[in-house]
Amino acid sequence: MKHRKNTQKNSFDTSLYLAHNALEQIARREGKKIEHVRKHVQLAMMSGLLSEDASVQETWTCIPPGEIPSPEEVIAHYTSKLFLKNKAIPRRKQAPSPGYNSNVLKYLT
Repeated sequence: MKHRKNTQKNSFDTSLYLAHNALEQIARREGKKIEHVRKHVQLAMMSGLLSEDASVQETWTCIPPGEIPSPEEVIAHYTSKLFLKNKAIPRRKQAPSPGYNSNVLKYLT
């Protein structure tokens, strides 16, 4: 059991690292500082968290009340959900994707 917890923690740390890299790539592509990109992601997150729209609120049910995750944590969480959802769908063999970060960037932009 201890091994599984360490594996999950390492996996989440890796996801955070990849999410941070995605934010850096967006910043580089847009010619902005990463703090600028993070601030815009945080504003979008706050808009969603404060929305009165039930369908938008449903998206944020995984976040405990009173806690505001970092942009990297949100990106890591939703990309892992997408990965698990896509993994559960049987698919035909296809060409490999250009890479994890580019897929994240497509999702975010």
